[in-house]
Amino acid sequence: MGNRSSTASQGTGPTVSQSDDGQSVTVNGTEGETVVTESGVFLSNELQADILGAFQSQVLQTQWEKLQTKIMVNHNERISQNELRKLQVEEEVARWKKDNDEVQNILDERMEGVKSQFWDLEVALQQDVQNLENKVGNVPKFGGDTACFDVRSSLTSCYKNTKDVRTCDELVAAMDRCVKQTVIA
Repeated sequence: MGNRSSTASQGTGPTVSQSDDGQSVTVNGTEGETVVTESGVFLSNELQADILGAFQSQVLQTQWEKLQTKIMVNHNERISQNELRKLQVEEEVARWKKDNDEVQNILDERMEGVKSQFWDLEVALQQDVQNLENKVGNVPKFGGDTACFDVRSSLTSCYKNTKDVRTCDELVAAMDRCVKQTVIA
């Protein structure tokens, strides 16, 4: 590998020479002499296009992988946030259920207390009525079907058949007299 030069053309036109080692190029022009010396490795246009395509492909691949990584990270974050929120909601529901159970137990206890008081008062009232009946003697039973039955049925018919209730005033007075007489007797 020496510095042997080869001549591409001779005469009045441009002259291009390249050394055997491919390191230097000399160009001579016709309008005055211009010498350009370049050194390095020269690639063909096809090889340059292949390298550029591979580089662009590698850049795209890298960007695609970054995008996929970002998508996966965001997806995993959403999943973990959803799981966290689900756990928070479940804890909140459990707390509400616990509070509800406590309130329900308190209400049940109060209801049982009120029922107990009611039953006690009912028994006491029945006993008081029994004692009163024993002291007074024969007491009329109210709410029976026979007390003032005729007057009640007449008053009911009057109310059903008339639009002016004042026409039933006499039956109202009769009912009043019957009730007073029944209670006093």
